[in-house]
Amino acid sequence: MKKKTGVLRFCYIGYLNQNSWHTIESFNEICLQLLDSFYDCEFLILTKSNPREIQNNLSKEVYSRTNISSFTSESELKSYIKDVYFGLIPFNNNPMNFANKIISYTMLGTKTVEYISLGLPIIVNNKCGGASRLVEKYGIGISYKNNDPNLKESIEEALKNSDLEKRLNEASKLFRPESITEKYLSLYNSLMS
Repeated sequence: MKKKTGVLRFCYIGYLNQNSWHTIESFNEICLQLLDSFYDCEFLILTKSNPREIQNNLSKEVYSRTNISSFTSESELKSYIKDVYFGLIPFNNNPMNFANKIISYTMLGTKTVEYISLGLPIIVNNKCGGASRLVEKYGIGISYKNNDPNLKESIEEALKNSDLEKRLNEASKLFRPESITEKYLSLYNSLMS
């Protein structure tokens, strides 16, 4: 992976509140673990969620290293993430009912596709099943367990990995409109013949 800046930046894009799949609490937990592992790191939250609610629910340690903002265009988004190393998917760690467990097992989510399309390696909670399996299958990031003792090692290894950008580019082809159009056209042609 190419060195971007001296500061290790992690990003979260999307809604973040206490009643969603990605809670402020779960974001705070992974950030605390990252701060314990890396002294010089920062967090960026790009969201339309209420910044005051986020601020009130983050620990002071995490909040002091976090920039909360929003964006209105793809170019603005790209300017925000130019110095970001990883996209975070801090899946809700609270006990779930049976239906939520089934959903979490298969969850891929828009956020995963957005990170891949932006060329950001993903750090995903392993309870976010579909995204976690995609990350593992294509080697495009890190799937972690809560309080994972190997997370720091995994991040350091990913930072040294020169093939990561190439793998992200290959994985992004899965979600490009042209690729999806080709697949639908192929399916349509096979059904019509």
